[in-house]
Amino acid sequence: MRLQALGLSDVFVYEKMECDGAEAIVAAMQRDSTCGAGVVVGGSVTMPLKQAVMQLCHVLSPAAACIGCVNTLSVQLCGGDGAGGGERQILGDNTDWAGMRACLSRVIRSCTSTITCAVIVGSGATARSAAFALLHLPHITCTYICNRTRARAAALAAEFNVDSFGLEEEQAPLGMRGRGVVIISTVSGTRHLHLRCGLCSTSAA
Repeated sequence: MRLQALGLSDVFVYEKMECDGAEAIVAAMQRDSTCGAGVVVGGSVTMPLKQAVMQLCHVLSPAAACIGCVNTLSVQLCGGDGAGGGERQILGDNTDWAGMRACLSRVIRSCTSTITCAVIVGSGATARSAAFALLHLPHITCTYICNRTRARAAALAAEFNVDSFGLEEEQAPLGMRGRGVVIISTVSGTRHLHLRCGLCSTSAA
């Protein structure tokens, strides 16, 4: 029903495919058929393969290249006679960030206080998408990456030219104090998060 709403006919099927690794995903998409079920033309990628599968894509969208991970794959044919032949190449894209931007924009607009600062908890692929989304929210003027492993937070923060601090730190960074803050937890399965520096949140994205 949802596929029809997107203008796709009944010949398209969206279903789960278990894979042992990123190589198996790309191999399945490059075959003309998969286990007799038809031709794979695209797919969604979940953790923990969002960064690994990126290395195997033939082409990356500008967003995926900037973020450093993909969550959407599609097949494009290169060469051939124009009648369905040609090499099946994999295009990697990242659509997570756009959904996060929309969600965060809605949350920020609904707040009674002015939100100008953001904290991302975690340093994995989802944190990358969150950092990129925040770069496209002009009212967010400072962003921090917070992680249990301080070095990982600092490394990711350096890639996106933002700041970082450790999950166990007692005091919030000076640049955060006295400002409206939105916290995005990218830690799987986290409903409520308590930071020792005095911030407490429910995941916003």
